[in-house]
Amino acid sequence: RGHITVSMVWSSSSGPFGGSEGPRLKELCLSFALFQLLRRRFFGADCPEAKLQKTHDLVFKGFLLDVERNYEAAYRIIETELAFTYDHFFSTTHSLFSAHGTINFFLSIFCVAVIYPSGIVTLIKDLLRYKHESLSSPSRVPWGRTGILTGVVLVMLSFALELLQLYVLISSDWAKVEFACRLPGLYFGKNLPQLFGYWQNKIGQHSLIKDLHGKSFIADLVGSLSYLFQSFHSYTSAFPRGFEHRGVKKADRIPLTDTVKLAIARTLKESNGQLSCGVSSLRQNFQGEEIPLWACNHETPARTMLIWHVATEYCVIAQCKIAELETLVLNHHTVAQEISSYCAYLMAFVPELLPDHPLETTNCFMK
Repeated sequence: RGHITVSMVWSSSSGPFGGSEGPRLKELCLSFALFQLLRRRFFGADCPEAKLQKTHDLVFKGFLLDVERNYEAAYRIIETELAFTYDHFFSTTHSLFSAHGTINFFLSIFCVAVIYPSGIVTLIKDLLRYKHESLSSPSRVPWGRTGILTGVVLVMLSFALELLQLYVLISSDWAKVEFACRLPGLYFGKNLPQLFGYWQNKIGQHSLIKDLHGKSFIADLVGSLSYLFQSFHSYTSAFPRGFEHRGVKKADRIPLTDTVKLAIARTLKESNGQLSCGVSSLRQNFQGEEIPLWACNHETPARTMLIWHVATEYCVIAQCKIAELETLVLNHHTVAQEISSYCAYLMAFVPELLPDHPLETTNCFMK
């Protein structure tokens, strides 16, 4: 929309981009531009920008330029990009960018500031007038006291909902981008806190080894009976296991720590975008020994992830037998375990997020 580009916004130091909120507004505008590219991918459109060298430089010489001190900026940009995507498909907040979005926005302000208060005041006046009138002449107020009270309550509820919707819209990232680029002098809600967040800052966790050891005859029996009743009534079984439907345990969710975030950013920065599927890690840790490259060379990413997950789980079991570990080694073990469990979570519960076909990933994981 329009001719405002990311370069123009990023190099600007005037207006809303020159104050203390300038860096954050620039990140929002960049996230919005990335959201537009992501939307094109969702609808199957080609993204030639993905193959450009400057796109690569944007990530590794922009987002990840100073990983040790500012790695959180990359996560903020991605999180905001996904938030824009969520709003575009599942909420009405993005209506501010529609053809008549600005008109609807100011019309909503007019309703909240004028129409609803006028209606509430009128109904309250009628209620007070009815209270002082004689009960023998109710025809002066055709609705009666109950009708007026009902009208006041309904109008106030509508007013509260409209006010809440307007606040959510004004405090949203959509409004910040729109007013920062189009009407910077009129925006007054840049410091308003958002009432509803998008992320819990948690990641899913699943352990294949623990899940296999957690199977029992009683759990399978209850699961089979649950599936039997499920065939007669449409409901989601609380017992995913069974003799014929093995299933998996419910996923755990743990807080995503800064240590894990920093480790991912470091690895991505060091690889320069050329991921080796574990080969570089093996060469680093198997010095002078035969490198088991077979663990990295598989037909599908799901098989490689599964092998590394099982290997990590056995390393965790071996770690439990060691009394004390150095702090640095312990941090590496914790990061490896959490990322490995997250990969197992993806394969078990959301295989559609992986490169392989979901059915192929599920089949590989359940074998």
